[in-house]
Amino acid sequence: MKAYKISCALLCAISSASFAQNSWDLKKYPLGTKITQVDEAKKLIEKIEKRKKQNWVEPNKNDIPKGKEGDNIRYGINLVTNTSQLIGPNAQNNNLRISANNLDCVHCHQSGPSGLPGTKKFSIPWINSKNEFPQLDIKSMTVKSIETIIRGMLGTNPQKMPDNSKEMVAIVAYINWLGSKTIPNMNMYFTKLDNNIHLPKRAADPVKGKGLYSTQCSSCHGEEGLGIKKPNFNKGEGYIFPPIAGNDTYSDGGHMYMIPLLTSFLYTNMPNGATHENPLLKIEDAYDISAYVNHSLSRKKEKNRVLLYPLKEYRPEGFAIPENFKDKKEFTKAKFGPFQTHFWW
Repeated sequence: MKAYKISCALLCAISSASFAQNSWDLKKYPLGTKITQVDEAKKLIEKIEKRKKQNWVEPNKNDIPKGKEGDNIRYGINLVTNTSQLIGPNAQNNNLRISANNLDCVHCHQSGPSGLPGTKKFSIPWINSKNEFPQLDIKSMTVKSIETIIRGMLGTNPQKMPDNSKEMVAIVAYINWLGSKTIPNMNMYFTKLDNNIHLPKRAADPVKGKGLYSTQCSSCHGEEGLGIKKPNFNKGEGYIFPPIAGNDTYSDGGHMYMIPLLTSFLYTNMPNGATHENPLLKIEDAYDISAYVNHSLSRKKEKNRVLLYPLKEYRPEGFAIPENFKDKKEFTKAKFGPFQTHFWW
């Protein structure tokens, strides 16, 4: 079956009807639309993927405007930086216990040289998010907005975090401002994850990955991948270093549960201090660590995992659940590879 190279909704990728890209036909495909036909999905995805790319550009944090707009942007920065403290399940304000996990958005959407969250190249940045949404989320084959994606990443719902809530408005305002210098309706270089890294032409090795994890990762993320909590974790302070296993991180239905994606993220970001220009891991080491983290450490189960990626033509390599495979060898290959040289994202 032919597989298409595509982009999908990110870990915490963002969109918003308030800055809907003009290239998306909201009249024909309003938010919430389900796409069930492969040809229609292909047409919608390729329309966005074929847009021209613009160079990386971001605003200066000294240029945040004054007044209410600036207040919203600054609150948005605070929210994505200190997510657990402000809106996590242990937040001091009971009415703001919005998020279902104790992570901070910036754990994944890291800060670049400017210090602004979501501005690190190939670390799922938000710089061009205002030009990427609404979009068709292949994981659900549904047209989604920024608000829906944010709620999904926080594990919350519209009752706890409606579109017009102070917190939602602030996060959207910040991401909108990050894209204030971009050219509308264009893609951008260095966004999402790098899908041009050359994955090893072999299966990932979780046994080798275990040894590498012990020497390269465990001092921060713990031997069992449960992270290191701040002293006042129960009062909402969250983690010094976030978990990559257990119940407070991505599930076995999450994007990072796919070895190709996690490999790219680790190569660009880990250990602490790594960048895409100056990585601290070899690609093959990140590959094996990903196999160990995803398939040897325990994590929460996605109840409706079998419903994800409903169009199998757009089911990415690395999304390995036994229900999708009759052949055990094919299932093992989907888990550990080898994968295509250029993976799907």
